[in-house]
Amino acid sequence: MPGTVLVLEHEPGCMVFLRTALTKFGYTVQEAVSSDEVIRLCSSRSSAVELLIMDLSLWVRSGIQTARMLKQVWPSLPVLYISGLPLEYWSKEGLYDFRGTPGCLFLEKPFRAAVLREYVTSLIECGRSAVLSG
Repeated sequence: MPGTVLVLEHEPGCMVFLRTALTKFGYTVQEAVSSDEVIRLCSSRSSAVELLIMDLSLWVRSGIQTARMLKQVWPSLPVLYISGLPLEYWSKEGLYDFRGTPGCLFLEKPFRAAVLREYVTSLIECGRSAVLSG
């Protein structure tokens, strides 16, 4: 049962890929143009967003800063973090460690649509289970 996915991606080509793949899989895609918009949308919780896909390498505010702010306003929202840099980079820099964080996964670019679908499905199911049990 597909749902709504909020996407924050600064690379136009990657945004097209994400939108096309997610739409093909039956998801509704809501695009954000900035970290501030993500925080505003998630703070209001007025939309039916079930998953956030966010690039960690953002311009104005880093994905790490946005992730920390987001976890304060909506800690249970599942997040798929994506980056062209490997997870080891983000962990080594001490910026954020995604491993073992419920409802959070990391996917290194480039990736195939089938892998994206697996991650998205898993995270949305995780989020729905948390709502039902919480």
